Amino acid sequence: MTPRLKPKVIVPKGFWGEKKVSEKNAGFKSFADELRKQRFVHNESKPKEAHSRAIIYNEYIKEIIKSVPGLLTRFSKFSNSNERRFVDPKGRFEIINVIDQLENRGGLAHNVIKKQYSNKAQIIIINDSTKKIFFVKENNRLNKENTLGETLAQNILKKYGIQTIGSHSAYHSVDWINLKLKSFVIYDFSNLLTLEDAYKNKMISEEDYSKLHSKIYKGVEKINKLHLDLADLIYPHHYFFNPKTKEIYLFDPFVINFDKLYEVAKKELNLRIK
Repeated sequence: MTPRLKPKVIVPKGFWGEKKVSEKNAGFKSFADELRKQRFVHNESKPKEAHSRAIIYNEYIKEIIKSVPGLLTRFSKFSNSNERRFVDPKGRFEIINVIDQLENRGGLAHNVIKKQYSNKAQIIIINDSTKKIFFVKENNRLNKENTLGETLAQNILKKYGIQTIGSHSAYHSVDWINLKLKSFVIYDFSNLLTLEDAYKNKMISEEDYSKLHSKIYKGVEKINKLHLDLADLIYPHHYFFNPKTKEIYLFDPFVINFDKLYEVAKKELNLRIK
């Protein structure tokens, strides 16, 4: 009998062998990062003594946090303080409170500036080879579903061809005994003005502004056909505008029906419960 040959392993076992392959192929690393951005985990603690926590994150942000020991602990301390800036002594990362620089950041900023939900917003700079920059919005809403749902919605829409600002994680924690509430969403930092503010600052003509409005309405029609029950999609302060490419990017959607969205996310985002 002819012995059966073992199949040749192209990508080693383990995290799809991504780490090992990416060390030899820089192009693969970019591809692997895109895969990680599409794989999400939901971890939720059972309420205990009126204290509950829930987090949704993708494997991309998990790998970044693992690669920078101490980042998560230092961010938590920074978030609970009045610090304006922290620079890691080893130069690995930097955290900046940017609440005073958000006047032209549209929906991400309006609620923050008015202090309706929060008075904090941070930028995290990771000093690796590509210098990644993230924007952390603390909205501190009682509605954990919308906090978590915001990240899920952004990524589901991206899979359906809607241009969005990348969102990698959302966290929500409630401590009713001590009356403490903490919630945040982690976005890619875009450094762009909203469509509304770009128009006010005369960075875009009235004709182009009108065309982009039409594009927004067509996009909303497409989104509505997905039956995700999202709101706040027609307003120009919910879109960033790129003056070079004339493209717009949706962010900060409002989730009406989290349960329906969650069922879609389990399929579209490989969402698993841990």
